[in-house]
Amino acid sequence: MAQLPLRPIEADILYLIWKRKKLGDGTAMTVRDLHKALAHHMGHRTSEVSAQVIKKALHGLKARPGKFLEISAVSKEGSGPRPAGYRLAAGKIMTEPSNAAIVMALYNYPEHTPPDRERLIEYIAERGIGGEGGSSYGDRSEIEELIAACIEGRYISEDRQSGRLSTTPRVDEERRFLEALAAEANKKDSGENRW
Repeated sequence: MAQLPLRPIEADILYLIWKRKKLGDGTAMTVRDLHKALAHHMGHRTSEVSAQVIKKALHGLKARPGKFLEISAVSKEGSGPRPAGYRLAAGKIMTEPSNAAIVMALYNYPEHTPPDRERLIEYIAERGIGGEGGSSYGDRSEIEELIAACIEGRYISEDRQSGRLSTTPRVDEERRFLEALAAEANKKDSGENRW
């Protein structure tokens, strides 16, 4: 049975934790860090984003079978218990924007019949779907490697008889996060990625 899709707040939290790793110092994010980052990401004041809602979303993410998050105590100055910090668990969720762009290209493939590998490669090359930093893929072998990585990560499956590719139910579950990640692959100016 397929898992329920990520809620928008859960996808936003995963995205912000990913951004901290990719563009920041990579330290684990506390609820306080997430509270500030989420308010900024959503364009609200921190008082408009509840820490309780964030805690509930983190609890939901921790309860998912995929175990997307690693939890550790972070250092804290002063007295009292050390707060929990959250980071993406290695190998449990997609973290490469270029892979997410490939998956979303297949997910949104316009034709009714799923493409075979060759047609998907042509489709990606024709559309100039972005690689890291907005550069489009031009190298067939690079696209082939990305597709293979997506198959290995269980985001894409290939029918052995027909050779047709399709996305797995995992993409439906993680779609909101994958869309945000894929958007990073298509950004032209890396300066716009800062938050």
